[in-house]
Amino acid sequence: MSIILLVESKLDKVYPMFSNWTTKAKITFPTLNYQINEISLLKNDLKNTILKAISSLDKQDKIQNRKIQGYDYGYFCGFIQGNLNVLWYNEYIYKQTNNYKILAAITTLDSFLKNNDLLKIRLSNLYSEYYKSEVNIEDLDCNIGMEIPKNLEFINMNNEESQILVAIENIRIDIINKMCNEEIPDFLDNITDLFSKEDVDEILALK
Repeated sequence: MSIILLVESKLDKVYPMFSNWTTKAKITFPTLNYQINEISLLKNDLKNTILKAISSLDKQDKIQNRKIQGYDYGYFCGFIQGNLNVLWYNEYIYKQTNNYKILAAITTLDSFLKNNDLLKIRLSNLYSEYYKSEVNIEDLDCNIGMEIPKNLEFINMNNEESQILVAIENIRIDIINKMCNEEIPDFLDNITDLFSKEDVDEILALK
């Protein structure tokens, strides 16, 4: 049996895992909706996480640790537990927050303006006129500076001259930065009751 087929044979375990996760999440966030559209997508979450756990175990810096009895099993279960908790928090809790709704609105506006050069120019001119009228300083610099936090250097910058787009990008980056620095509560219990040592050994034997 291939490793993919073997992993796929274990994916039904995700349903009790998600049920456990939502039970605990509802205690902290009781007003949110946890009824998802495509429950089958949970299997993809678990499949991708298992494959990442296998890949992570194969990294060079873990070779010495893997000689410790039970290390592979503990690492595998801990990796899945931690990664799924973060994935589900971002997908099913964060995406219902006002911050994410604002991010979606800002991204929509950004896309609209990028495809409308005339409106982009008009808004930039209006911005400059408004800013200069509000600030009692001669020869005012209307340019908006952008600083990308170290943890977000992977974000593609807007090289547009439009100050409106720069402002939108600043707001978007600020929201993403707050999300990245947010502490994520642990809502997923230990999964060793669902993944036995034999399950994990069987998977790792085929890698």
